[in-house]
Amino acid sequence: MYLENRSLWLDPAMLALNVVNKDASELLGRLDMNQAAPPGFLLAAKAVGSLFGYSEYSLYVLPCLFGIAAFLLFIRLSIAVLGSLGAPLAFVPMATCSTAIFYCGEFRPQSADLFLTVLVLTVAHAVLTNEWKMPSIAAFVTVGIVAVWFSYAVVFVVAGTGSGLMLVALISGKPRSFRRITVAVAIVMLHFLLLYLLHIRPSIGSDLYAANSAAFAPVVPTAKSQLWWWILAVTGYFHYPLGFRGFIFVPLVGLLTGVVASLASRKSAPIAAVVGMPMVALFVASGLGTYPITTGIHEVRARFVLFTVPITLLFVARGTSWLCRLAGKKTIFSWLIVAFLVLPSLVGGLAGPRFRGQEMRPLTRHLLDNLQPGDTVYVFSGAVPAFRYYTRNESIEAVYGRRPRPGSLDLADDLRRAGDSGRLWVVVSHAYNGERRIIRKALSGMGRLEGVHRFPGAVLFDCQLGDRASRRREERARVGVS
Repeated sequence: MYLENRSLWLDPAMLALNVVNKDASELLGRLDMNQAAPPGFLLAAKAVGSLFGYSEYSLYVLPCLFGIAAFLLFIRLSIAVLGSLGAPLAFVPMATCSTAIFYCGEFRPQSADLFLTVLVLTVAHAVLTNEWKMPSIAAFVTVGIVAVWFSYAVVFVVAGTGSGLMLVALISGKPRSFRRITVAVAIVMLHFLLLYLLHIRPSIGSDLYAANSAAFAPVVPTAKSQLWWWILAVTGYFHYPLGFRGFIFVPLVGLLTGVVASLASRKSAPIAAVVGMPMVALFVASGLGTYPITTGIHEVRARFVLFTVPITLLFVARGTSWLCRLAGKKTIFSWLIVAFLVLPSLVGGLAGPRFRGQEMRPLTRHLLDNLQPGDTVYVFSGAVPAFRYYTRNESIEAVYGRRPRPGSLDLADDLRRAGDSGRLWVVVSHAYNGERRIIRKALSGMGRLEGVHRFPGAVLFDCQLGDRASRRREERARVGVS
């Protein structure tokens, strides 16, 4: 994904413009265009851009490094938790997870969410295996404090693993360890609270505030619609972000079996509680209406829950291993179970992510190569951030489209703000509700459409205004004379 070097599009372009145009101190305040991102991620991106320039390769280097580190560390964590035989059942689906791969080449902090989740889980596992020694607890505090600067979602992992460690210490009858880990969790959460009050709350984006009630998890479904929420959300979650496509029965059964088998075993119950508690924290936060999981139409917001992928895959692998042992190591049933786990993940990896990108970089290059003095440029509202990013060093004036309301008349009227004569270029991307068809029809009525230049996810219209209108006026004049 990094070598593919996709063009920036709507939200990533907005975030990139903030990093480019603001200095380090301004990035700690409220961002422009209703954007929000962890301050550590923004400052690191600013540092890389200052050193190497603000090309896509520079902007994507952090997400790519976070993604690679997440996978490599997850291999180690899988072996530590599941053993050398069960570990491939976790890290192979992780390696083919199309959503995780996609965000390695996307200027967003989701790869950091993924890496820091695995890192916190690894440190929490070390606290258990090292028998609550102070160096491990100190490492948990240090990692937790640093992590919340680079990821918002990791707070669920820190709070969840911390609560799990406290629960294990309490049940195990270790009051001294319980006090130590309680103090450690309190220090990290107090630090996050200060960060939330001083930075996150003033700068939070609309994705969290604008979500409707259907975007949040009904923790205890009391109605048929809420039960359907869980059915559709779980099915969608296995497709995106987990990456299982097609037959998801074995991964789903593996997850349920893994949870039960892990908690039922005295040996694995402590680590299962520590690994699983972040999911509990997530669902509680969503049930309280503070963290949306779906779009409100039962489609899972993959980037909001991408950090849960390592947690879920550990349980899926644990349950699949248990089912294989139950079937017998040398039977055809064991191989079928493994095949029906691995094949859907491979299919998902080959199918790739749902979003294929919007190639605004070649579009703007073509426009700049052919733009003549006196030409007018109109930019559809969904294309404005990317257009501004790719023309930030060019002296080009453009008419920026307003966000259209339902109906074709509003968009057609907005187009007419560009004028009624001369050559008009119309830049369109991030248009999913028939806007391209509406724009083409409107341009045909405003003049002569000279060309339609198509790029993946984007279109550039070339129209000579006034020609058709002039012919119509001449025809009406001739009719009037006769």
